[in-house]
Amino acid sequence: TKELPEIGAKELTLSNGIKVVTKKTDYKNDEILFSAFSKGGYSLYYECDIASLMFAPQMVDRAGIGDLDYSSLEKKLKGKKIGLTPNITPFSEGFDGLSTPKDLETFFQYLNAFFTNPRKDTTTYGLVMNETREQMKMINANPMYKFFGDFLGAVADNDPYQMNMLNYTEDVLSKVDYERAFYLYQERFANPADFTFVFTGNFDEKI
Repeated sequence: TKELPEIGAKELTLSNGIKVVTKKTDYKNDEILFSAFSKGGYSLYYECDIASLMFAPQMVDRAGIGDLDYSSLEKKLKGKKIGLTPNITPFSEGFDGLSTPKDLETFFQYLNAFFTNPRKDTTTYGLVMNETREQMKMINANPMYKFFGDFLGAVADNDPYQMNMLNYTEDVLSKVDYERAFYLYQERFANPADFTFVFTGNFDEKI
């Protein structure tokens, strides 16, 4: 255990190498905010894999988890305050989420499943691609969004590793391969031991 007095937090290093940073607060009695990160991201890969890596978390998230498809998972979590979303950025992979003290055990089970048992469902490819195309239409129809997309592309010298929703193109979407995306997701989240998990909120420090 290491005290972090400058931010009023503690850093725990577990026997398996995982780091856990906790900051207990009393702003809200029923809220625990969560994030996790590990160095890596798609900067470790060749350009041909970037598109698949960018969409991998979204497709895995929309598939459900383990034996539960997305609809069944929503029913199972009904009445619980649990949110969890995986992400892969140019330099890291991780999660953003939230829960409550009473739902924390279920939250941990959900988080564990994202590491050990992500659900493979090829139908999510079509869903995510269709949603993205609709978002692209909206962006391209809005002069301000279009300007910011072109501006950010110019600032980054159109570096494919710095792409974002504002400058997606059909060429980018055509390079997304579901099988490759699922494989790369598993590769980036294969080892939770190199992750740092951060919890902020009203939790029992004895747990």
